[in-house]
Amino acid sequence: MNKLTGRIIPISELSQGDTVTMWRLMQRFYKHVSWAIFTKDLAEKDSVILLREVATGDIKGFSTTMIIQTEVDGVQIAAVFSGDTIIDKEFWGELVLAKLMIQYQLEVLERFQDRNVYWFLISKGYKTYRYLPLYFCKFYPSYCEDTPAFEQSVINELSRLKFGDCYDESRGLIVFDEPSECLRPDVAQIDDKSMKNPHVQYFAKKNPGHREGDELACLARIAPDNFNRAFLRTVKQE
Repeated sequence: MNKLTGRIIPISELSQGDTVTMWRLMQRFYKHVSWAIFTKDLAEKDSVILLREVATGDIKGFSTTMIIQTEVDGVQIAAVFSGDTIIDKEFWGELVLAKLMIQYQLEVLERFQDRNVYWFLISKGYKTYRYLPLYFCKFYPSYCEDTPAFEQSVINELSRLKFGDCYDESRGLIVFDEPSECLRPDVAQIDDKSMKNPHVQYFAKKNPGHREGDELACLARIAPDNFNRAFLRTVKQE
């Protein structure tokens, strides 16, 4: 039986108490999380996936999201951007967040049938990056193949729109001028077992500054022919 329950709600439906709880949860796992920056970032988002403990109703995790629309080489783009994301360590391994994120992505795919739809994910932690090979057949950047020119253009455009001059196109990283949110050492550390995974090895090489909060700009096409078996199993999970 799931220990967590969740739902997708507009940011406007969050209470002040919910926002404070989310901020405190972030502070437990991240450094440099100021109230001003957290609330400014939250106000920019469209929706939040909010996870609560079934037994108590307490908030135990969340992921903020927004949709970015643009055009690249004459192609209309709609991208799901995932912002602040955290789950209380006690509930690591539960799939409620993944299922709701997939649900949200499918809703966006249905809404923007006339556009190419992508998941625009930035990652300063290897566990976040591993969502990509877990659920998608192709994603970028990846050790499996070079990023095609068009997908690289999409990554560059979305990164510049969202992060401006903080995006280092030559490295594919978002590097902030001021001390930025970064995972605490006991959360960010890549252990020897994890480093045996080729995706984790690639992430560590591609984003050597992840411990300091550097973000790797990533992209996956949200389309039926790019969903792998784990994606489909998660959709069907009760």
